[in-house]
Amino acid sequence: KNVAGAFKGVSDPYAEVKLLVSGYPAKEKGTLLGRTEVVKNSLSPKWTTSFLLDHNFGKEACIKVSVVDKIREGSGVPMGYAVFKIEDILRSRGNIKHKRLET
Repeated sequence: KNVAGAFKGVSDPYAEVKLLVSGYPAKEKGTLLGRTEVVKNSLSPKWTTSFLLDHNFGKEACIKVSVVDKIREGSGVPMGYAVFKIEDILRSRGNIKHKRLET
């Protein structure tokens, strides 16, 4: 969804990736693993940034990907988020998963 606003063009999204370990992903702030690059004027960004983390199988943990429209350095408007169980990602073909964003 374009959150840039009237007469401001199309969103410039980037993603923040956080590690969640509490078992309550919606309420946990998480540990920031990093941010992707900004994709200018796009509602269908394709990011190439990789994130490394240690994971112990058998211990439930999740990744939260929050998509943000960059307004200026240090500020942005949330566009939505998705939460993925790490073990589901690792078991998927090509380690790739997708979901619709929640708002």
